[in-house]
This record gives sequence, C-alpha cells and structure tokens, in this order.
Amino acid sequence: MGISAVSAGKRVYRFFSVEPVKTASRIGITVLFVVLVNRGIGRGDIASLCASLAPLPVTVAFVFGMLTLFLQVMRWRIILRAHNLPCTLTVAARTMFKGFLYAFITPGRVGELFRAVELSPARKKETVLAVFEERFFGIAATVITGAVAFVIEMVVLKQEPFYPLVIATVLFIFSAGAVIVVIVTRRKLPDVFHRNARTAEVMEGARTRIVSYPYTTLAVLSLGTQLALVAETVVLLSMFGASGTVRTALAAAQSYSFMLLLPFFIANIGLREYAFSFFLMRMTANPLLLTSTSGIALGSATAVLAFNIIMPAAIGLVWIFLGRKSVAAEADGSFTSDYRDKGNVTAERDH
Repeated sequence: MGISAVSAGKRVYRFFSVEPVKTASRIGITVLFVVLVNRGIGRGDIASLCASLAPLPVTVAFVFGMLTLFLQVMRWRIILRAHNLPCTLTVAARTMFKGFLYAFITPGRVGELFRAVELSPARKKETVLAVFEERFFGIAATVITGAVAFVIEMVVLKQEPFYPLVIATVLFIFSAGAVIVVIVTRRKLPDVFHRNARTAEVMEGARTRIVSYPYTTLAVLSLGTQLALVAETVVLLSMFGASGTVRTALAAAQSYSFMLLLPFFIANIGLREYAFSFFLMRMTANPLLLTSTSGIALGSATAVLAFNIIMPAAIGLVWIFLGRKSVAAEADGSFTSDYRDKGNVTAERDH
C-alpha cells in the first residue's frame, strides 16, 4: 500500500509538472485564494476603502515604494559588476525592470531569472546565477526582518510567535550557511569540480565572489529595501484603519517573510491579502479591528501590488517596446542605407 501511494504521488507530481498544467494550477490557486480571502468583503466595504484614501499617506507610500525600487537597482548593479557584466545605472535599471515584467507574467517568477541574458548571451549560466545571487540577498533581508519581528513579539510583547515561520527561518539560516561554507571551502564537491571545466569555472567564480562581495554595502541596500517596503506597508495599513505603528510594522515584516513559504501564487495575489490579515489579527491590540482586518488587508495589498509590482512591470514593458522600436528603426535605416549605396554603385557602373 505504501509503494502504491508513493507511485500515485509520483504520477500526480509529474502531471502537475507539465507546463500548461503547472501554469493553469497556479492561476487556479491564485484565483481561488483571492475568492476565499475576500469572500466577506461587500460593496460597502469597497466604498469605505476608497473613502479612506488620502493624498498624504498615498504619496508617502509611493515614495517608499520608489525607494525600494531604487535600492534594488543599486544592489543589482553591484552584482552585475561582480560578474563582469555591463553595470551602468541605465543597464541595471533596464534589466531590473524587465525582470519585474518577466516575474509578473510568469508563475513563480521564473521569467525573472533571464533578465540579464541579453547582456551576455554567451554566458547564460553566469547571468542566471547573477539573478540567483541578487534574489538571495533580497530573500535574506526579508527573512532577517521577519525574524527580528517575531523575536520582538516574543521578548517585548510576550506573545507566542507563529512557529511555522520560526522553524522555516531557522532552516533557511542553517541551509544558506551550509551552502556558503560548501562553496567557499569546496567541501563535498569533488565531482562537481571535476565533472567538466565549465562547471568548475562557474563554481570557482561563485567562490571568488562570495569571498570578495562588499557585504556591508549589500547588507545596507538589502535591509534598506526591505525596511522601506515594510514602512510603505505600515503607512498603507494605517491609512486603511490599522492601529498601533509598532504592532503593524511587526505584522508587515512577518507577512513578507511568510509569503516566501508559499511561492505558488502569481505576484502573491491573494496570498498578500491573507498574510496581512492573518498577522494583523495576531498583532492587533484592539478586538474591534478583528472584523475589519480583511478590508484593511485588501486595500493595502492592492496598493502594494500597484506600486511595487504592476507599475515596475509596466515600466519594463515600455522599456522593451522602446528597445524593439529602436532596433526596428536601426534595421530600417540600415536597409535604406544599403539600398541607397547599391543604387549609387549601379548608377556609377552604368555611367
């Protein structure tokens, strides 16, 4: 019976690993979660959320959102430089915003991995590895801020933490530390380093970068990015009715860390509302707010989606469109020039 269960599990896994099914299942999960999380919100709640919009908090949240984007671009620029890839501010911004678009239109943000391939098509492994490294610093900052938040919750507020998040955080720290130690010391990797020269070269490059990265700068940029995102979320949550700045900040920090555990949603739609609502209910000191947390979470999550995902993706789309238009214009100009030159040569020969 145990063997048949394992076999059935393998068949189910293979079925959902097929790309059309995989994409459809992610879309289905996202839509289902959106419906379940927001099922108690009526038209009156939507009208109330719209009435809660105020120019000053929206502007402040927007500024924090732009700060998160700027700090991410600066971090990405450092990673590009370490990989000996083009690393001007324009190049870093262009590839970053294209990555936002690819992440938005592909389930699980898979498309984001290829945002730098255009910089060096002959070095695809390195460009994908660069994205992995940039995302690692972002994920590490998210986990750290979430960890600080639940430690404050336990020590200062004397509340029980959300233990699944605590366990996941500990596992991430130990796993990341073990991977770094293995790469740096080359322990337990003889086959990898001797399998082929290209793999050895990539791993050696990773080891060199890990040793030489400007960690202070990367830590400041990464933590600054996450803290700006948390601040943006606190402003939005407060605008829609959440009370207690410290508790709201702790809820926001843990929400983003919690979202890393469920990478099954498109742009975290639905999951973001659920996480905000769940941790707000855990952190709120006012029982009267428990009935309104769904509306608060929906309004804030929608604004975060607009500022931090949809708008950067739109910028990436415009950048791609302008790039293609420029290439088309250059190609057209080259064709016209070639045609003119050929015409001149023919005329001279006839003359």
